[in-house]
Order: sequence, then C-alpha cells, then structure tokens
Amino acid sequence: MLVGAFQGPYTIISGMEMSEKFVINDADIVAARKVIEGVLIRTPITFSNSLSRLSGSTVFLKLENFQITGSFKARGSLNRLMQLTPEQRKLGVVAASAGNHAQGVAYHAARLGIESKVVMPNGTPFIKLAKTKAYGAEVIVYGNNVDESKVHALELAAAHGYTMIQPFDDPYIIAGQGTIAYEMLEDQPDLDVILVPIGGGGVCAGIAIAAKALKPTLKIYGVESAKYPSMSQAIRGEPNEVGGNTLAEGIAIKHPGQMTLPIIKALVEDIIIVEEEEIAQAIFILHENVKVVAEGAGAVPVAALLKEKERFAGLKVGLVICGGNIDPRLTSNVLLQGLIKQHKLAHIRVCLKESPAEMSEVITVISNHGSTITDAKYDHYQDLPPLKHLFVDFEIEVLDRTHLAEIMKDISDLGISVQTI
Repeated sequence: MLVGAFQGPYTIISGMEMSEKFVINDADIVAARKVIEGVLIRTPITFSNSLSRLSGSTVFLKLENFQITGSFKARGSLNRLMQLTPEQRKLGVVAASAGNHAQGVAYHAARLGIESKVVMPNGTPFIKLAKTKAYGAEVIVYGNNVDESKVHALELAAAHGYTMIQPFDDPYIIAGQGTIAYEMLEDQPDLDVILVPIGGGGVCAGIAIAAKALKPTLKIYGVESAKYPSMSQAIRGEPNEVGGNTLAEGIAIKHPGQMTLPIIKALVEDIIIVEEEEIAQAIFILHENVKVVAEGAGAVPVAALLKEKERFAGLKVGLVICGGNIDPRLTSNVLLQGLIKQHKLAHIRVCLKESPAEMSEVITVISNHGSTITDAKYDHYQDLPPLKHLFVDFEIEVLDRTHLAEIMKDISDLGISVQTI
C-alpha cells in the first residue's frame, strides 16, 4: 500500500494549518500518470461560451466523458490493476459496481489478460450490463443495491483468492483519479476553482491533493446529490440519512470512503448540494447549449455552478464532467422535460365534434403559426362531457409562452375547446 504525507506547500483550510497525513501524496499521482500515459486518453479541457454567459464565470470543461469507457473511472482502475503481482493476475479480480467502475475494471482487465468478475445489483440498466460484458467481464447480478453486491464480491474474493478492486477507497484508485488535476492545470494553469462530483470521494480526493500541490491558492469544491449527501454529512458529524432514486446514480453512495474523507475534509473548500431538478437542468443545458452528453453525476458540477453563480462570479472555473454513460431513454425524458420547462414544447388538448373539417382547421392554425406537430393522440373514450366528441392531444413545438397563447386563441376563435395539459 502507498503510504505518504502530503508534500505540497501547507495551506490554510478553514482557518487551520493543514498537516494531516494522507494515504497518498502528489508523488503517487505523478507515478500514476506514468502508468496511464499512452494507454488512456488525455481528455480535452475546453472553454464553454454558453456556460460562461449563463453563470458570469469563465468556464472550462474537463471532458472525462470522452475517456475510454466513457468515464474517469478508467484511470484509477488501470493504475490499480497495474500493481497486481503475477500471482494475483493469475487468480483474477472481482469488483462491485452499477456502472462506470465495472466498465473500467472489465476493459483494462481484459486488455491485460486478467480474468474479471463484476457483481452488479438487480435493476442495473441492461445497457450497462451489456457494456460490462462486452468489455470482457463475467457479470454476476446479485443484491438490491451496490452495498449488497459488494458483500457478495468480497465473499467471492475470500473464497477464490480474487483481488477485490475497490471503486474509491484504495490509494492506487485515488492516485489514478488525481491525474485529472495535472492535465487540467497544465492545459489551463490560471484556473481559480475546480468543481468535482463526490460519491465515495475518490476523484475529488485525488484532484484535491494534486491541485493543492501544483497551485495551493486554487480552491476545490465538491458536489453531491441532495439524495446522497453522505460525505458532507460525515464531515459535519451528522447522521447518515441518504437514499432514493437520483439522476446522478454514479455518485449515489451510501457511505463515503474512509481514506477519502480526511483528504476532502482538509483540502476541499466546501461541498455544494444539488437537487434533482437542478441536475436535470444541467444535463439539458450541457446537451442543448454545449452539445455535450453527460450522465447525471457528470452534470452535477454544472448544476452547482448555476446554483451558486454569485460565489463563482468573475472567476475562472474548471468543471469535471466525470462521465457520459447515460441511458438513451433517460436522456430522451430529460430533454423532453427540459423543452417543456423552457416552454419550447407544449401539450394541448382539443375537443372536436368528430368533423374532418375541424381537425383540418386546428392543424392549419398550428401550421400558420410556424409550429410543428411532433405527436398526436386520439381518445374516443374520455369520460368527460360531451361524451360523443373526440378529444385529440397534440404535442407541438413553440417559441415561448406568448407563441403558445396565440395558437390557443386562434383555435378557440374557431369555436373549438382547447386547453393545455
């Protein structure tokens, strides 16, 4: 195991001199860079005009969604697998994950000729199961959540001599994830702030150690889902109260890492909590305005930036878009809801007397306003009066609320009942 003290310059964290000894130091992250160099993608950091305009900051995106397997997890898993002894490689490895860690382990284990088994919980999306299998792992579906999957993975490790590859609470994993900070600051050395997602804390801890070694004045902020604020609760000494469905399933961790917690407590300025609606908005904005596909966990830094505009106004801010492995159906739902909330998509219901002329008139009104009908559904069985009439639900593209109101007025002027739904 790597054991070292943080070797970078001391800095003031919350009014106290940082002197904690951590499980890794910046030299370990430099070593991890040599391991991954030439194997993994040096992902781009790119300026976002759209997010800069929306936030009042100068915003740069570190696009880890472009990484091999679509996530930063490929960094830590490669660094960890490269430390295995010949005997450990021969026996194989096991991991427990619902997504990105699973794919990182599966991909690199297969590339290195190491047999891997990945335990994934019931309810894991089929697309993630399929990708993990395709990368070369034997997938075992067990448990109702990742914690139960982890217990089974540890049982398999004990029974068969497999090496357990932890998702975040491992010094080599933390060091591998920390390589992100070196790339960010080499490519954009004038950053004032970096916003990083927090689940178990591996990527945030690694980035914090590397960033503080390179630039002690730089501030690191973590971001958690409001349904899984386990790291911030642990730091504040509060009861662990987490749970529920979240768009950011990649950071839906019930218990923070024991190795990562003291690092984040000492080196991270603050942890920002974001709600589900804010995460959905961030996914939508990245897709619609920035043309970047991000999963929920990858979008939380954007959500935090837009939530805390005043805090970061005028600063140069780096956002770690940690992954892009989002279910296409979920993306579709988020985008549709985003269009509705921005009043770009509307649903209206008209009541017709089953007359072809009336249907034609409604379609003509919508067309004359330059709107496109994206869906239409007919209902002959509405239990609302008048029972003999036909109800038609239209989904239409509109410019804004005013545009929609004009369309509805013109339909109503024809003597046809219309309402939004």
